[in-house]
Amino acid sequence: MDYIEKVYYPPEWARQISVWLSFPHNNNEWEQTNSPDPLNEICSFYRTWVEMILDYQRVDLIFKDQGHCDQEKDWLLSLASKKFKIQTHIIANNDIWIRDYGPFFVKDETNNQPVLLDFAFNAWGEKFPPWDLDDEVPYEIAQKLQLSILSYNFIMEGGALEFNGEGALLTTKQCLLNENRNPDFDQEELEDSLKEAFSIKKIIWLERGLEGDHTDGHIDDFARFISANKILLCQTQDPTNPNYAHLKSSKEFLEKEGFELDFLPLPQDMHRDGEYLPASYANFIFINAAVIMPTFNCPQDAEAKLVFERNFPDREVLTIDSSFLIQEGGGLHCASKQQSF
Repeated sequence: MDYIEKVYYPPEWARQISVWLSFPHNNNEWEQTNSPDPLNEICSFYRTWVEMILDYQRVDLIFKDQGHCDQEKDWLLSLASKKFKIQTHIIANNDIWIRDYGPFFVKDETNNQPVLLDFAFNAWGEKFPPWDLDDEVPYEIAQKLQLSILSYNFIMEGGALEFNGEGALLTTKQCLLNENRNPDFDQEELEDSLKEAFSIKKIIWLERGLEGDHTDGHIDDFARFISANKILLCQTQDPTNPNYAHLKSSKEFLEKEGFELDFLPLPQDMHRDGEYLPASYANFIFINAAVIMPTFNCPQDAEAKLVFERNFPDREVLTIDSSFLIQEGGGLHCASKQQSF
């Protein structure tokens, strides 16, 4: 597909058809964690997460091959009693982070039909090879769903972009202007490309993301739209925290831009092999009638839950222990992709 005059990408709080996940299989990515059986531990986490979502809406779950799916046959059969159903798909892939390599499910406003948008993927600046299979996943999903797909030849990851549903996009310079993504694009060229791809009017640039974030500052780890004009923003009162200064600057900038803000604490510091982990409550997901927030077995969990309950009085606030998931540097939002059309 060559061109669409205007598309609509709904905000994540809009009604969803499904949430897409990719079931873990890459033991190489998890064997460096502190678990005696890391692949089994992350698979167990996914089973719990899927079962939670199925109380509210459909899940589309990707397996890398038929053998991978067959290993989960008994568990998949046990889901028959759930309120909503699971759809399984056999699609070769490298890893679980479908937010970044998966397609954007949009609507073609000229004919009111669903379409997929696809961008090139290079594993966050070629940091974590291989990524060849992940880069093909949007095309494979389009084939499975028999939907048209519009592909763009520049690097863009889903976790780098936050949409308010009314023509504004929030992102960071640290990620989008990084030379390891699109070295031949300057800021103006990237803005023009994104405005064309998503039919948006305004791009709001923050400077950088959380310390220790291998994605080079994805926006979804610290600043999330929860309505057209309101943002949940991470903050810390500890001036020794490596995130203190830039989160404070983001707060001041967004206030000047006229956005309403509420604030999430940062979890207590987490490290793996001496490396600072970008744990964050901002890496939550919307599902129909609920939100699912990550927890990290620390005192800030309760404080963060109160923030969610205050901001989502009409949704259930569900929690899932994401302490193991963050050891690979990502969260719930990173590992999921919503479909509204």
